[in-house]
Amino acid sequence: MNRPLAILAMTFLWTTASDAQTTFGAITGVVMDPSGAAVPSVKVTARQVETNAETSAFSNDAGVYTLPQLREGAYEVRASAAGFRPWMAQAIQLSAREIRRLDIKLDVGSVETVVDVTDSVALIETETARLADTKSGSLMSTLPYSGRGAFLFFQLTPNVTRVNGVYVMRFAGSRLNQSDYSMDGVSFMVTSGSNPNAPLVDYTETVEEMRVDVANNTAEFGTVGQVSMISKSGTNELHGSAYGALRNEALNANTFANNFRGDPKPLDRQHNFAFSLGGPVFLPKIYNGKNRSFFYTAYERYRQRNLALGAPSVNAPLPEFYEGDFSRLLGP
Repeated sequence: MNRPLAILAMTFLWTTASDAQTTFGAITGVVMDPSGAAVPSVKVTARQVETNAETSAFSNDAGVYTLPQLREGAYEVRASAAGFRPWMAQAIQLSAREIRRLDIKLDVGSVETVVDVTDSVALIETETARLADTKSGSLMSTLPYSGRGAFLFFQLTPNVTRVNGVYVMRFAGSRLNQSDYSMDGVSFMVTSGSNPNAPLVDYTETVEEMRVDVANNTAEFGTVGQVSMISKSGTNELHGSAYGALRNEALNANTFANNFRGDPKPLDRQHNFAFSLGGPVFLPKIYNGKNRSFFYTAYERYRQRNLALGAPSVNAPLPEFYEGDFSRLLGP
């Protein structure tokens, strides 16, 4: 292997390792028989629906199992053991850094029948005391906001407020420098203040989900508030998106002040557009990356040009004022 290819391969390996540091979640629970007794040595497998990636673990002597290092997304969980019917739970939605509890109750029987369970999944995160709120990228793109910056959505989380006049958020009464913002586990805070790096929160086309932890964070975080943004990735299905918004003075009404002065409508042009594409890596007759390799790319641009004149704010004295006659001020 020549030097450029070796460097490229090492870069991909390093990127894959660093991406798995802090954003993964987990599924944990207890495996029981019909009497409620713990069942050891049960194989539990979680399959991510979008990529078919599987993670397996066995329950211990107390029946406890944990499936760690799971990416966010929808999962299908299966459990199997000798002498019990196969067990399955579908549509398990896991968010970034979430620890989802899923207890498994096996029924005695043959393997021909699969027990499909839908009501044993905890609807909230019960394994930690964190107060958090998660919003998906599709939700942020459909809410009726005039912009697409993530700052617009922070205040939709209870106990999160914005400091007047600046782009600083307070989480459950936190002060300055008591919050952190990250993208795929990498912090993008401005080192000289309490603001995140603006470009990474102004463009949200590549955001898969945004998690806001308001209080009671775990020891891995040194701040009161933690905002975790997760970027989109490719799946087994080829998918894409396109977005466009236009604002132009030709569609606006003129202001009262401009009509009074006889001025035309001010320049007011705003263009916001984005597109994305992702799917499995596929090279005809060479490589099929389905269930193995994926790609995702996106582009988002914001342009704004405006020139607006406000209403006159300078008052000229009346001619009689210069002669010392202020009787006009007494009324008609």
